[in-house]
Amino acid sequence: KNNYCLCYFGQCDEYLIMLEALRPKIERSFPGMDFYISCRDESVNVLSTKDKILPISELRIKKNQFAHIKELKYEEGCHPIEQILHSCDIEDFTITPEPIQNSTTKAVIVTHNTYPTDPMKDKHIEIARRIAESKGFEVEIGEEWENAGLVIGVESVPFLRAGIAGIPIILADTGIGRNLYQNMFPYMEILPF
Repeated sequence: KNNYCLCYFGQCDEYLIMLEALRPKIERSFPGMDFYISCRDESVNVLSTKDKILPISELRIKKNQFAHIKELKYEEGCHPIEQILHSCDIEDFTITPEPIQNSTTKAVIVTHNTYPTDPMKDKHIEIARRIAESKGFEVEIGEEWENAGLVIGVESVPFLRAGIAGIPIILADTGIGRNLYQNMFPYMEILPF
């Protein structure tokens, strides 16, 4: 059996997107192994592909097809994706961004996500707004990252998607993933508080 399943059943859907983006690095570290991702049924749609993706309802039926099933869980102060990468001895987390097609003058500020990421405070939002405006951007607060030329925000699905797409990103460091994000996106800046 060369099937291995990494599972995340929590509320932080960006963890699933990270697993999907980093899966090629994991597979290269373990030639011949097939890595599947399992998640809550309602989270399947956040992933870009359906290849080797199992909703938990399907995993329950197919669990005997796996040599090992590893559930990732948040432990105080530790990012579960970073933990699994370290346990696999993977040092290079860098994501090669997709080429940017259109650069716009829209900057998006993503202010909140789920625990363990805290929302941005008003003063942080104001700092983000000033930085974006000083770079010539028109600011929107929301999650519509697709047509942005800059995304500033907390660890979240839109922030992560923007980074993967090669859009310049500035992290509001209110969560536990700063090191992981810096390793994934070396060009990322940190919002000064």
